[in-house]
Amino acid sequence: MLKLCLDQIRANVWNCNFLGTVEQQALKQRMSEDGPEKTLPIVVRKMPDGSYEIVDGEHRWTIAKELGWKTIQALERDADDLQSRALCISYNRLRGRLNWFKLYEVVKKDLDAGIDLTKAYGEALTRTELEWLLSLGNLMPKARLILEESLKKYPEYSLEQLYMLSL
Repeated sequence: MLKLCLDQIRANVWNCNFLGTVEQQALKQRMSEDGPEKTLPIVVRKMPDGSYEIVDGEHRWTIAKELGWKTIQALERDADDLQSRALCISYNRLRGRLNWFKLYEVVKKDLDAGIDLTKAYGEALTRTELEWLLSLGNLMPKARLILEESLKKYPEYSLEQLYMLSL
């Protein structure tokens, strides 16, 4: 377990998790009561420049900064970019909500780069889910905007429901 200064840590660009206002306030309250020593550690990976990038725990890191903490507990994970993205998605699916449209952008970028999506994301997403996810590219831009805004209000929309709308 590491004890890291908050300014040594940076968010990743592929985090697709979001919390509703109620959940975010509850997490902030809990962290405020528990303090830095009792808050669940975040998961990070060390970057070549010596900084740490968040694999899991961006909301805890952000709230720690809001609370004025200087440090946070962290577990270091040795993972490359693809492994980190897959881990992040896996953790987010366990506890949180995914912005399926942001995840689409991440996965589409990998597909365009020639990455085998099943190999890269197979532990986090099934083949069917990857197919449904990629179908979001079929949506008209205005429909996508409306659905993405709706997802913020109604996070219980499933990927399968969004897939059916994309047909």
